[in-house]
Amino acid sequence: MQRQRNAKGQFIAKPKRIAKPYAPYVTQSHTRMDGFMSALTSVGTSRDIGTSVSYTSERTLSKSEIDCLYEENALFAKCIDKLPSDGLRKWLDYNHDDKEAIDKRVKELKLKSLIKRGKIKERKDGGAAIFMDVDDGQEAEMPLNLDNVKKIYSFELFDCDYVYPLLGDDARIAEYFTISGSALKIHRSRMIVFPGIEVSESHVINNRGWGARYSARLYKPVEAYTLTHQSVTGLAQTLVIDVWGINELNDMIDDDDDQPLKERFTANLAGQSLVNAVVIDSQDSYEKLVTNVTGVAELENSAERWLIAASGYPHTTLLGEGTSAGLSGEGGSENREYNETVQAWQEDEAREPIEQGLEVITAELDSETVSFQFEPLEVPTQLEMAEVHLKQAQADQKYFEMGVLSAQEIRNSRFKDEYSTQTELDDTEFNAMLETERELDNAFNTQTEKQESQEEA
Repeated sequence: MQRQRNAKGQFIAKPKRIAKPYAPYVTQSHTRMDGFMSALTSVGTSRDIGTSVSYTSERTLSKSEIDCLYEENALFAKCIDKLPSDGLRKWLDYNHDDKEAIDKRVKELKLKSLIKRGKIKERKDGGAAIFMDVDDGQEAEMPLNLDNVKKIYSFELFDCDYVYPLLGDDARIAEYFTISGSALKIHRSRMIVFPGIEVSESHVINNRGWGARYSARLYKPVEAYTLTHQSVTGLAQTLVIDVWGINELNDMIDDDDDQPLKERFTANLAGQSLVNAVVIDSQDSYEKLVTNVTGVAELENSAERWLIAASGYPHTTLLGEGTSAGLSGEGGSENREYNETVQAWQEDEAREPIEQGLEVITAELDSETVSFQFEPLEVPTQLEMAEVHLKQAQADQKYFEMGVLSAQEIRNSRFKDEYSTQTELDDTEFNAMLETERELDNAFNTQTEKQESQEEA
């Protein structure tokens, strides 16, 4: 291609190329191979409205706000309290030679109440700890010597705001703790720790060693549920609206004197309140308009489902009412599922702190450790108990015939205090039974040998 010339016959200079700014490489939407795409609906493409959605952290509620919400909102408090309260309501089932003394110390030291309150504070505030003030002849910074426990002075519960791990360590594994306002350095073996919900190491560092609060996950669902029902309450107040059609109303408004209009309203309202009747001019009109509430039930159900999902409780347990889809044909399925949830919580969350407290108490009493089971949540009927007794008696009979249990062991295990299905083995009794059997065998063999000798003679 020939270059152009100007009027003087000179070549026209080529325009200089302007360097384009560097554009970083961006993966085009059509190269995506990790999901569904639709050119018609824009799903999965750069025009998908879902790509503009991102998560931002909610405002962190202060301790005082959480306390006010817990104090004033019954539903919020119920979500936090119910699981620890139900899990520790029936307490423990165990057989022990010093059961009466152990139960007395548990009551005196308020172990059951402190553990329940500690688990509640853990869910509400993100952590708590029980300091076991024990005299074992050592300073608090030394590991607790269970072989030298002389006296338990008290068990004291502290919020996570007043006790925290030294050096910002994770409360789940920290070796030493300190109590605000004191110079005590306390070894972990002297603390029953409720560390909060595990999130991440950075969260632990920013929260002085404690975990997250369960209450933070409840705030938005409880707020949505409460606002929805408050809106329905406000809507009910304006459900029926009186509509007055007054002849020549505009002319009355245009006039400077509005007294006639006020008098007509006053007379109509007075008649409506006194005799439940409305007297109007033949040219006027009066009617009651009912607000359309279609869709309100769906809004309430949506808020309820969110709350149920966030709380982890069945609908019937949290709100105290049945649902058409919540219960099976036999009934009670939600209660059974909730009981299973409570039983799992007892083993995962409550067993360790209870064992730690009982271990110190039995050390003080110079007694053996306690092996326990949690009391069942449901109280069986007399007929159900009779069936349990029968089946247990049949099992005990088989164990007795097999020589596994003695009659005294069965008696002590079942009827020592209250009836129990827990079996306590007595090695002393078992060894005595074996010795008796050996003596009987020896006596029988001796008698047999004498008879054989006499017959031969």
